[in-house]
Amino acid sequence: MRPPPPRQTEPKQSEDVAAELSGDLTCAQCGYNLRGLSIRSSCPECGFAVGATIQLVVDPHAEKLRPVRWPRVTAWLLLIWAGGAMVAMLLVMVMRGQDLVATVLGRTIDHGLLPVAATGALAISALGTVALVRPLADLSWKRTVLAGVGVLAAVFAVVCFQSVMSIDRVMPNPFASTTPRGSPRPMASVGVMLAGVLWLLAVRVNYRALLTRSLAMRTGRVDRQRLTPLIAALLVAAAGDSLMIVYQRFDVPDVLPFIAVAVIGLGSLLLAVGLANLTVDVVRLRPALIARSKSMRDILPGDAGDAGGGDAEVEPGA
Repeated sequence: MRPPPPRQTEPKQSEDVAAELSGDLTCAQCGYNLRGLSIRSSCPECGFAVGATIQLVVDPHAEKLRPVRWPRVTAWLLLIWAGGAMVAMLLVMVMRGQDLVATVLGRTIDHGLLPVAATGALAISALGTVALVRPLADLSWKRTVLAGVGVLAAVFAVVCFQSVMSIDRVMPNPFASTTPRGSPRPMASVGVMLAGVLWLLAVRVNYRALLTRSLAMRTGRVDRQRLTPLIAALLVAAAGDSLMIVYQRFDVPDVLPFIAVAVIGLGSLLLAVGLANLTVDVVRLRPALIARSKSMRDILPGDAGDAGGGDAEVEPGA
């Protein structure tokens, strides 16, 4: 008589995983705490699979990611960086709209404190750039120095922007009317745009590293890097101001200023859209920076948590 076949046993990891979750894990659909449930079960409140929640919430590379040095400070400074620029852009658009209406009605308009407020908002944005100088503890000093150049470019952009706003306060309807020959406004405006390009290029690498490090990008909450469209928009606006400079210095057809205004308007519109997208991304990124991502070690018992983390390498960001 043959002995019965040996009883098949599952590996210890499977037993542990099937047994229960040892750490807190919130259901991705209804928010119920799944602690104590098997990975093979479903949420008792809504029926959403526990395994699906793990795929959505748990980051298998959480313990390998670069730590953010000051997560709360960094999150707030990033919000100031994006939000300040967005507010400055909105105030400029309000002033340009006032200029257009005043020109159509044949009047002049006093913008009051709007130029000062716009300059202040851009200065606040420049201050927020400090968050990208060294946001991650193990960034190279080359990247840190490059981001420091970005801070200096931001300061220069604010100085040039203040010059533009000062001219606008004494020049009636500067955007909707033809800029007088010899006016320093187009040159100062080009300075703002080119300084803005350098500002974004210098911090772009550190911003991408910060996004890659966070769970926000890998879960689709921040699905792409938004600085390149901003750089393109600034270059379009700079091209428009450059056409205005050409009109001032050379004998060219009088239609050129109108073309320049149209190009500047297109660049400004693209810039406004880009800044709005950037601000939304930063708002979505903030919770991911402040809250540490859960790893398999956090929710599975003992050796199961160690095995669940995997050995895959994580690309920290270009």
